[in-house]
Amino acid sequence: MDKLIASYKNYSIWQMSKNGLYDLAKFVVLENYKHHKDTFNGTTINHKEIREVHNEEILFFSQSKVFVAKNNTNEIAGTIRVMEWSGLEELPVTKLFGIRKLDEISPEDSNAPICKHKKGIMFAECDRKLFKTVNSLGIKAIALGEGIEYLGSLTIPMYATCSGMMDFFIHTIICIKYIV
Repeated sequence: MDKLIASYKNYSIWQMSKNGLYDLAKFVVLENYKHHKDTFNGTTINHKEIREVHNEEILFFSQSKVFVAKNNTNEIAGTIRVMEWSGLEELPVTKLFGIRKLDEISPEDSNAPICKHKKGIMFAECDRKLFKTVNSLGIKAIALGEGIEYLGSLTIPMYATCSGMMDFFIHTIICIKYIV
């Protein structure tokens, strides 16, 4: 069963249970195409891509926390998966982009989870628009390559370090204290 984390006005944040992963995968695929393909009309659903995303979510579920934002009609509005990687599984960033040695890219003495340790690091893949937004918010995300077409958008492999995220965290904490 999903666990309510917080709510504010017409939105709520939930930690997803394994039962909701197919709906999550469908949301991810449909939203990517809806926002990044001018010709997408919602009638052509790529079930293969939905299954691939769903299988990936199942594979990583035991070592992840999946959070979704839902609106007041219980529809998913956004999602993120946070995972502590054991180093054994092939991550999407390595599979999609052919990046084989994450430790060669990582800053010296880095480890995970990000910001739990001073030398923490995060690897991810995100579409070009989100990459720009992340950097605009003050997270110093660093591209690991040019990107590829994936789920209907140009997707970029990236990483961020704990120190590269501190400005964002400090600004966010100050804003939350001011609002509350």
